[in-house]
Amino acid sequence: MLEIRQRLLQAYEKTGKWGRVAELMAEGADATSETSEKVRIYRAAADLHLSKQKDPAAAAQLLEKAAALAAATAA
Repeated sequence: MLEIRQRLLQAYEKTGKWGRVAELMAEGADATSETSEKVRIYRAAADLHLSKQKDPAAAAQLLEKAAALAAATAA
């Protein structure tokens, strides 16, 4: 499954479908069990939404998820 996801990510990156790249990254974060890795992926996907898609609302949603996980881990 990871190989398929990686191939899709590469294809979407090559074609400039950054919104789809960010969505796949977020789906990957959802499937990851390591909290710090989830936070890292959510932040990276949020950066794509903001920098490539110019979609601050989508970026904010992912940053909220990352912040909630980071806060829960710190508590």
